[in-house]
Amino acid sequence: MVSVRSSPGAAGAAKGDPSWLVDLGRQAGQVQALRVQWEGEPTALDLGYRLEGSDDLRRWQVLDPEVRLVRLHNQGRELNSDRVAVSTSLRYLRLVPLQRDGAPPLRALQGELAGDAAADDWQWVELAASAPDNSAPARFRYRAQGRFPVQRVDVAMPANTAVSWTVSSRDDDRKVADAEQAWQLRASGWNTWTLLEGGRSQVSAPLELGQETADRDWQLQAEPAVAGTPAPALKLGYRRPGSVVFLAQGRAPYLLVAGNARAGVRESNLEPMLAALRARNGAQWQPAAARLGDGAGARRRQGLCAGRTGARLEEPGAVGRAGGRRAGRGRFRAEPAARQPPRERLRRTR
Repeated sequence: MVSVRSSPGAAGAAKGDPSWLVDLGRQAGQVQALRVQWEGEPTALDLGYRLEGSDDLRRWQVLDPEVRLVRLHNQGRELNSDRVAVSTSLRYLRLVPLQRDGAPPLRALQGELAGDAAADDWQWVELAASAPDNSAPARFRYRAQGRFPVQRVDVAMPANTAVSWTVSSRDDDRKVADAEQAWQLRASGWNTWTLLEGGRSQVSAPLELGQETADRDWQLQAEPAVAGTPAPALKLGYRRPGSVVFLAQGRAPYLLVAGNARAGVRESNLEPMLAALRARNGAQWQPAAARLGDGAGARRRQGLCAGRTGARLEEPGAVGRAGGRRAGRGRFRAEPAARQPPRERLRRTR
């Protein structure tokens, strides 16, 4: 939460709806958005505010001349825009109404902090719909070229469109014999929209899945199922790649084979070893970084799990790690670690 005060007026504001004064305090520069929470959850509103910022409450600068806060319901569909993007290190923010009245009472403003990782470090895979499913209107299916640790889902639709979706996924590669795998429901009643007004575009927020999935096959079903609904592009978002940790023996280079479709992701049990190595060699010690290499075949094979992905790891030092996506092919060449203990060889892919 952030500290909020309502003031009856501000420079340039019309009388009526109050302005909101926000004190970010020590979190100034860390807040990337404000979420508006209305009292009583109104069903219909369309309000405009001017976002201003200051460090001393005397000199104000305009950060966004028009922020739209929208909530509309129509035939079971909902359009809801309650997020105010913030991109400033100024301590004080002010939201000045552009309309005379009509705003419901404000219950709270919730600050959305940028995580430890960069705010824009999400990676997205955009998929086009396959051939239309003639068995059901407004049903679209997609297939990813690889397995990604998907944590978010989004859609790209034409401007001024609002559609509610049911989202499902499965992985046909994991089916047993010829039995068709059942679709797993990921979300229902997911309201998506795009709004273009005055040359400015606003879109609904991505869907948070709540848990990671590596399914390759996805399905969107419009609610209600209206024939002629345009097929959106499906976007799969992921942040944390999968990882494999193993202990190698012998001289490099090695061939790492991974990618069993039925293998589950398990947490590494070598973290205590890494902690002990850092305690012995200093807190700044890290396994050697890996980079793409162009070497030919490997001389020693480490069969970690039945696989489709081949990667060559070349390690002139003792301890190393290689990074890569969960699916796909690549060759990695590890670089020497700064300080490496003798007789210990460790490989960690992330």
